[in-house]
Amino acid sequence: MVNRRISSDLKEAAIRMWEHGWELSDICAALIVSPRSMYRWRALFDELGRVTKPPSVLRGRPRIIGSLAIQACRDVYSRNPDTYLKELQWYLAIHHDLAISIPALHSNLEKAGLTRKVLQKIAEERDEQLRTDFKNCIQNPQFFSGTGREFITDVFIRGTRYSLVAALSTNGYIAAKAIEGSYDAAEFFSFILDDVVPQMNAYPGDQSVLIMDNARIHHNEALKEALN
Repeated sequence: MVNRRISSDLKEAAIRMWEHGWELSDICAALIVSPRSMYRWRALFDELGRVTKPPSVLRGRPRIIGSLAIQACRDVYSRNPDTYLKELQWYLAIHHDLAISIPALHSNLEKAGLTRKVLQKIAEERDEQLRTDFKNCIQNPQFFSGTGREFITDVFIRGTRYSLVAALSTNGYIAAKAIEGSYDAAEFFSFILDDVVPQMNAYPGDQSVLIMDNARIHHNEALKEALN
């Protein structure tokens, strides 16, 4: 059923019925849920001990960053102007006990005047060699003449992170999928069932054996059961 919102109580009831020996088809018929949803809830339960993902501790209402936190942001960007907002968000949460959303963080940085252009300038000013060359240039205008030296600066803009997962056979790739952010057990579970399994065959036919490494998200009982 498309766009149906299922409560966590119903999901937990479905898992309990499954654990008490109910047939998967009977559970799906009784609760009007799909087998794929059941396997996904089972994967979350095996990994987290619950059928829903816990809310992120970094999400909350937008708030104003204090002067100490702003100075900390300035120091971080002074050392590394290419720091991701996500990385800065975690830094503030860990070192300053400040939970703030990415949009609110971006807004606060702009209000404090810490734009990308300003942050790049801060980093360049901390480059001791460039500062020394600049001082020498002021003291002696001929310092750079005839040296053949050129300075080219540019801003490297780091965008959204993506994760890629793929299934490789002896004949090449049979499935691949890229998502924004990182893969978790549920995302990997969906990739295997939705993209890889349709390309496989019953044993001992071609592409009938699936080999995975020791990544944690590769190993959960729900995935093994679904594949079997």
